[in-house]
Amino acid sequence: MAKLKNKQPHVRGRCVACRWLGICGGNFRARSESVAGDIWAPDPACYLTDEEIKL
Repeated sequence: MAKLKNKQPHVRGRCVACRWLGICGGNFRARSESVAGDIWAPDPACYLTDEEIKL
């Protein structure tokens, strides 16, 4: 539960390099768990392209 309160240091994949992580916070972890089987995987509903998330 403590990690879910501060999700940003724990997310993986494309979320790590995303310039919008501070705004979305990694979004919905339950969706990542359901689709990827990993609570810290990128949110599969993220609609941003790789170019849009680059710093």
